[in-house]
Amino acid sequence: MKNKVIVGFLSAALVTGGGLYTYSNHVEAVESKRVEAQQTEIITDIQKRVDKLYSNSKKEFLSKGINYDQIQGIKKDLENQEGKGFTTDNAVKLNTAIMELSDAENMLQLQTLVQSLLDQKGVLVENAEISKASEKASNLKVIKPSFADQQLKAINLAKQQDVQLKDTTKKVHNLFINLQQKKVRPGLNQKELDTTKKIVLQIKQEKTKKNLTDLLNVVDQELKKREEAVKIEKAAQNKRTESSLKQPSINESNSSKVPSSTSPNKSNDQNTTSKKSPQKSNGASTVKKNTPKSSSKDRWDTVGEQLENKDWEHVGSGYVDGENGNTWDEYE
Repeated sequence: MKNKVIVGFLSAALVTGGGLYTYSNHVEAVESKRVEAQQTEIITDIQKRVDKLYSNSKKEFLSKGINYDQIQGIKKDLENQEGKGFTTDNAVKLNTAIMELSDAENMLQLQTLVQSLLDQKGVLVENAEISKASEKASNLKVIKPSFADQQLKAINLAKQQDVQLKDTTKKVHNLFINLQQKKVRPGLNQKELDTTKKIVLQIKQEKTKKNLTDLLNVVDQELKKREEAVKIEKAAQNKRTESSLKQPSINESNSSKVPSSTSPNKSNDQNTTSKKSPQKSNGASTVKKNTPKSSSKDRWDTVGEQLENKDWEHVGSGYVDGENGNTWDEYE
């Protein structure tokens, strides 16, 4: 427009008799200058409002407390300038304001998204959009690196908690062979359960911690049942062992008895050994052998041997050797 104004004055100096034309150019130049000044004022106001969205002149970080209403208000005023002609300077200023407003909007979106990942205690919220926040931070890192790095710290913290939750959840689920039916894995021991409990205690997200703790309680009850079953079976086994030890073996039972075919019963032994007068079958007199007396044990061994080797016949209350007619007492 300044060029137009200059051209207008030059035309007036060169052209004679053209007073009306010169005046028309002058009016147009004045009007253009007024419009330019008005547009410059609007753009300057917009730029000031955009600048307030940032915490410093470098526009590295957002100011505290800004919101989407502020951004939408500035965006509406910029849209009202569409279709209007601008000088080169004002066009450059307007384009700068548009770009800086867009950056501020993207930064606010990322900041809001990151703040939604963690609660006030710094605990990962349920269904947090970590991937979306991470992608947006990567895209913004090119033009706003300091701000993007700041947001990535919170994003990485959220990622760590998310990995911990997924890993711990997997460990708890692996305690079951059928999670839906709550069937505990065979061979699971108390040590593995206790280790998993310690990991679950480190979880900060209360809802997930409660759900996993409920599953651990199911496992704990199942292990107690198995332990009790083992104790009952062990007690039963011990009882069966004790019962078998109390019963005499077959060999011991048979060895305690003297077969009737090889020796007389105890009552007959006492009766015959108490006799002092030997008898012989068919009225024959008996002849005592001059055999030295031995101890009762030796005599019993001798008698036992003789009973096995000779053919004894029962006569009256005693026994007679069927081979030579001698009585039992003769072999004492």
